[in-house]
Amino acid sequence: MPTSSALTRTIAGVRIAVSVFSLLFGEYKLAGPGFAHGGFQTYLQGYIANGAVGFYRPVLTGLLLPHAVFFGHVVGVVELLVGISLLLGLWVRPASVLGILFC
Repeated sequence: MPTSSALTRTIAGVRIAVSVFSLLFGEYKLAGPGFAHGGFQTYLQGYIANGAVGFYRPVLTGLLLPHAVFFGHVVGVVELLVGISLLLGLWVRPASVLGILFC
């Protein structure tokens, strides 16, 4: 199915815009000490207390919460990798799926 050049340019523009946001958010999470060293743990505690589904709560409290600093860095690295992949146009579909799962 041939696509028009306007559609191709629009899709590329949206992909690049999403990659810039992902790069900025990933950089913020890795460069600043606020997210990994306290912010992520605070978010997890609030989510566990108020919004986590019953069967998911033990996973969060037993696995993620004790290692919140490590997983805070993992979140930042994954966002950077998704942003780089989308910006360069490499592995766009897997990066898009990973980005959707991260929302």
